[in-house]
Amino acid sequence: MRLAAVLVLALATACGGAPRTPEQTVERYFAMLARDPMRTLDLLTPEFQRSHGLPPWRREDRAEYRARGASPPPPPSPEVAAEDGLVGWLAGQITPEVIERAERMRFRVEESRVGEASATVTVAVEPHQAAAFRQRFDLVRGGPAEPWRIERIAQEGGGGGAWNDLARYVAYPNEVLARRLRENPRGR
Repeated sequence: MRLAAVLVLALATACGGAPRTPEQTVERYFAMLARDPMRTLDLLTPEFQRSHGLPPWRREDRAEYRARGASPPPPPSPEVAAEDGLVGWLAGQITPEVIERAERMRFRVEESRVGEASATVTVAVEPHQAAAFRQRFDLVRGGPAEPWRIERIAQEGGGGGAWNDLARYVAYPNEVLARRLRENPRGR
C-alpha cells in the first residue's frame, strides 16, 4: 500500500499542474518533447501556434502520406483547421526518430529574465551527434495566477548541415527547418 502511494505521488509530481516559473515551463517543454510531444501544446500561446509555419494535418491522412513518403498535404479547409489544426501541425511532426533524438537531447538554463507578464529564458542545447546551440524562449502570462506560456522561440549557433538542422528542428519544429530538411535529407 505504501509503495502504491509513493508511485501515485511520483506520477502526480511528474505530470502535475501547470509549471509555476518560466524556467519550469521550458523544462516541461523539453521533457514533453521526448515523452509526449502533444503535451507541449498546453505550454504554447496562440501566437506561437500561428508563427511556426507548419501546416495542419488531418489525423486520418497522416499515415497515408508517410507511407508514400510524400510531402505534407495542403492545409485543410478552415473548418477542419479550426477543429483539428491545433494538434494537427504537431501530430505531423512526431516520428520515432524525432522522439529518439529528443530523448537524447540535453539542455541547461544559461540565463533567465523574468518580469510581471513576460520572461526570457535562454538555454544551451546539447543534441546527440550534432553541434550545441542556444535556444531563447520568450514567455508571457495573463496575470500573476496565470501559467507561463511560450510565445516565441529563437535559435542561434549550431553550425550548418542536415544533422544540425535536424537537431534544431527537434528542439523547435518549424517550417523553415522542415523545408531545409526536405531539400537536404542527408544525415537523417
